Formats: sequence, C-alpha cells, structure tokens
Amino acid sequence: IHEISLYAVAKVPGAEITIKYRPIADATDSVLITQVVGNSYQPVVAKLDIAQAGDYVISIDINTRPIASGYLAIDNLSIRKASVFLPFNLAVDHVTYSTADVSWSSYNNTNKFRLYDSNNTLIKDTTLVGVTNITLSGLSEKSTYTVEVNAIENGLSSDTISASFTTTCMPVSNYFNDFEGYDDMTRPDCWILEAFTSTGAQYTPTYTNHPQWQVFNVDGHNGLMLESSYMSERTQNIVYSPEINITQPLSLTFDYYNNNQNSSVSNMDSLVVTIISNGVESEPILIADYQTTNSIWCSFQYDLSAYQGSSVLL
Repeated sequence: IHEISLYAVAKVPGAEITIKYRPIADATDSVLITQVVGNSYQPVVAKLDIAQAGDYVISIDINTRPIASGYLAIDNLSIRKASVFLPFNLAVDHVTYSTADVSWSSYNNTNKFRLYDSNNTLIKDTTLVGVTNITLSGLSEKSTYTVEVNAIENGLSSDTISASFTTTCMPVSNYFNDFEGYDDMTRPDCWILEAFTSTGAQYTPTYTNHPQWQVFNVDGHNGLMLESSYMSERTQNIVYSPEINITQPLSLTFDYYNNNQNSSVSNMDSLVVTIISNGVESEPILIADYQTTNSIWCSFQYDLSAYQGSSVLL
C-alpha cells in the first residue's frame, strides 16, 4: 500500500487536481482521488493498493476551469509505502463568535485532534475513532485559533495538517459608528474585508498607502473609504459590517459618497449595499455611482422591520 501525496494551491476558483494511476502496459488510467484546491497550500492524498508488483504510471491532472488568468501550483510530491496516511481536506466552516465546525478526510480510522489558541496554548486534545469532524464551542470572540489533525494506527502517526481561523464578533442589538477617533488607514473591529479578482479568486489588497475599506477623511467626513483607482477592472472589494440582532423595529441609516468618474458610462464604479440574513443576500438596497451622488455626501435610510427576529450583516 502506497501513499501518494502533494501540496497544492490555486488562485482559480473551483480548480481541481486528480491523481490517477495505471500499469505501464495499460492505456487506461484509474482515478484515485479528485479534490478541489483552495487558495492556500493544502495536501491532496491518494491511497494506492497494488496487489501485483511491477511498473506503474502515476499522473496528475489539473483542471483550472475556462478562465482567463490565475494559476495552480503543486509542491512536495511524495510516493511512499505507508500504513498510516496523511489526513487531508481540512476545513473550518460555520465560524461564529463562540463555535466552529471542523472536518477533514482520512484513510485511517483513528485521528488525533488538537486545538490551540493564539498563544499556542493547547485548549483541546482528543482522539477520535471513526469520526472525521468535530464541533467546537466555548470559543472567545474575535480570537484566532489553530487546529491540528494527524492519523494514528498501530502506534504509528502520520504527519500533521493544520488550519487557522478567527472567530467573529458577538452580535449586537443596535450599532452606531461615526468612524471618528480612529487612525487613518485602519479598519474598526468587526468590519471584515473580502476582495476578489476578476476571475473570482480571493486575494489580499496590497496597496498599503491607499485605503481599502479603511477609515479615511473624505471631504470633511471620516468614513470607511475605498480608493477604487487602486483596484483592477472587474474586481470586487467587499466590507461586511458587524452582525446585528434585530429584536425590535430598527432603521438603517448611513451617509455615502462616490466621486469615481469613469470614462465608460456603461462600466462605472458603483457602491452596492445589500443585506445578508441567515446566509441569504438580498437584492441591492442601494446602487450609487458618481452621477447618483453628484460627487457629494448623501444620506440613506432603510426600514429593517422585515428582518425582526433574525440577524443581519450589511
């Protein structure tokens, strides 16, 4: 029995790697595993059980989807005899201010799971048999944690895989922020940035001298500013507000501004505001280009009564 493993990263949404094998005399490959590759290095592991000694061909197929740009890379390719296999497909989902769901794939029945806080203090250490998922609870809000998993079998241990995640802020029942008192080029707690290229791949903006949904003074107002001239065409920079529990009738109010005067009227930079509730995003409640605002600060109000009894993000 052999383990075929590699580490892969993709800057292409939905990119896949398939590991195949065949006897050298055959023309047809057999698929061992197909796995979607994320935007950080992660293991792809195949188990190859060969009863007949001989020469074999191992192939790695890459599917990056029909997109114009992006890449997929692999590293640390290994083929070795094994009885305990490296776990893979480690994912942390449904992260809240106090809970998170962790899952992974493993060829072995017994796996060791560990949870560390940001000070590298061991919080949880448990052995799981026949289970490749765990729900974490009692976590602290706005805190970073690291999970580790390795397989064990007959006293042997695999290498360890790990992932880090950060819990969200605790939901509030009302919220006010005039963005005064913050240093320029900072983002207040609980406002989360996501940025995507024109291919849909997630990235981190690197223009440290130009605000990307950060506090900045615009025409006498402190606010969250995005300088879109430092974005590429068709990219999206999204900022999410703190989560708000709607326990009574509330109104949403904010001021907004857009002076991005694109030369192309059909492709103007737009400020788009939506509401996300229970993971479902609404139709835009505001779309504002510079013609809408006439390059001055404007005010907006929206009735949130329809969301009473649920929580929302902007």
